[in-house]
Amino acid sequence: MASSSNYVPIAGVTVDIDPDGDAVLEIGSTDVKGHLRVSSKVLALASPVFATMFGPRFLEGNTLAQSKAPITVPLPEDNPDAVTLLANILHLQTNEVPTNPSLTTLEEFAVLCDKYDCSRAVRPWSMLWLQAYESHAGEMGYDVLLVIAYALDLPQSFLKISREIIIKRQDPLTSFPPAELLPEAVLGKA
Repeated sequence: MASSSNYVPIAGVTVDIDPDGDAVLEIGSTDVKGHLRVSSKVLALASPVFATMFGPRFLEGNTLAQSKAPITVPLPEDNPDAVTLLANILHLQTNEVPTNPSLTTLEEFAVLCDKYDCSRAVRPWSMLWLQAYESHAGEMGYDVLLVIAYALDLPQSFLKISREIIIKRQDPLTSFPPAELLPEAVLGKA
């Protein structure tokens, strides 16, 4: 298994996560964009957002139905590492899935899973990764674990992490990105 996720888009290079895939995700928002060939069916099975995107009511779905070649789907707002990690998990490319992603990668991954509503499809990996970080809950710099547990819909981890923060921390939770994913009541604003 890979030890960390560090996808660097290379212009003109397509990574075949599914060599027979019918969609190419264009990731990266700068001049250097990477491409991941994937199966739209796999993405649609894991995510209602992708299911809608590749359905008949959206441009991507219509283009896909009419094309014999893979269609390109730009995802300029999404983190390339997170998209690559998600695609590898969903396509069962376990050799490419890190056993210990960085906290930053995990945060970006959680935001992506929340956006595409696919946390259930990645739950086993998410639980494994968060368990490794739970012992740090309550330490400065690890507040983001609470957001990650919430965005990945892991209630047991959320409970453990919030309990550790309450017990270990003297200062109140402050705004930390992406705090907008948490309910206001959790941050004491309601």
